[in-house]
Amino acid sequence: SVIYGLELEYKILGDGELKKEKVIPWEYLDEDFLAKDFIRSKSNISSLDLILVKGNRVEIKTGDWVLNESLIIPPGYEVYANQKTTIDLQNEAVILSYSPVRLVGSQLNPIRIYSSDGTGQGLTILNTEKESLFYHAIFNNLTNPEKDDWILMGGVNIYDSPITISNVKFIQANSEDALNIIGSNYKIENSIFQNCNSDCFDSDFSNGTIRNSSFMFCGNDCIDLGTSTANIESVNIF
Repeated sequence: SVIYGLELEYKILGDGELKKEKVIPWEYLDEDFLAKDFIRSKSNISSLDLILVKGNRVEIKTGDWVLNESLIIPPGYEVYANQKTTIDLQNEAVILSYSPVRLVGSQLNPIRIYSSDGTGQGLTILNTEKESLFYHAIFNNLTNPEKDDWILMGGVNIYDSPITISNVKFIQANSEDALNIIGSNYKIENSIFQNCNSDCFDSDFSNGTIRNSSFMFCGNDCIDLGTSTANIESVNIF
């Protein structure tokens, strides 16, 4: 096509040199783009066996679950999971919640979200006013969400949502960030980040505290702060 050979000629004001740049064409969107757009997908909390809905409370039932399709949780709910709960994300499944998520495990029985086939695209929480809580949980062998043109960087992503993370392990992250927090207030304490392929923790436009936590064997940055403020206390980095 002729468009792939186009070049743009231009001059910068005050500089007489003529410059050239190749034009990179943007493909037309499909007519059914909106219908296929993942971020606009309809909620499916009423059709999955692991979910129990009670009023505005979404409960992830206790047990060992395999999730081979994405779970979409709409706004207006509060999401709960308790100890003795595991979720194996397969077939590129992602948990996407527009409601706060409270994962409350115990030291002996932490909640575990992992991917046995290495394709699970983790947990993303978007635009919640109420605080989410991860307490005694393990995130293991997760990658980042990638659905057509919708891509996030973390195996766990928190966007515009306050959160407290306590006694949590992020292990063997196969994403750009094991945990990516954007535009949110957060607290991370007594937690471990280990064997991450790239960054362990990435904070963008966020404010928070990291306390009594360890970062071990990270492929890139242990703590990456972009336009952020962090109070870091008693942190070990190996």
